[in-house]
Amino acid sequence: MPEPDKDKLFKIAMAKDGIQAADVAYYFLLFLPLVTGIVGFYFWGKAILFYPDIPEQRLKPLLWVSCVLMGVPVAGEFWRRK
Repeated sequence: MPEPDKDKLFKIAMAKDGIQAADVAYYFLLFLPLVTGIVGFYFWGKAILFYPDIPEQRLKPLLWVSCVLMGVPVAGEFWRRK
């Protein structure tokens, strides 16, 4: 199966120039929300398990934001490869 032109151009550019600032920015935009969401989910789980005196209403926004932060990069990458 032939390689798409986009992939060929990417490989040629990487062979010539190496990692560029745009590549670093792309990976920051991809992984920073994902890692932040995972950390938020960790704190939510820790609060639910070990600090039952915190009302659930105060922890719900943390859960929602964590889920959105984890889902956005995954959905964006899925949409890009579609």
